Amino acid sequence: EQIQRAITTSDEYYRRAAAVWYEGKRDAAVRMINQRLPSHVDAEPKDLAAALVNTYIDIKLRTAL
Repeated sequence: EQIQRAITTSDEYYRRAAAVWYEGKRDAAVRMINQRLPSHVDAEPKDLAAALVNTYIDIKLRTAL
């Protein structure tokens, strides 16, 4: 949503560039982790408890635990 907005200042340009760079690096890191640990949990802090429980249940259902 914010990326679609027009850039009007150099400060906004640098902030947008940093956000795009960060997202690309984060996505690359998640892909790398998924290769070694396919059941890792990637969640925002506010969603972490539910994500952990759901991951645990998924693993249990696959009898991997």
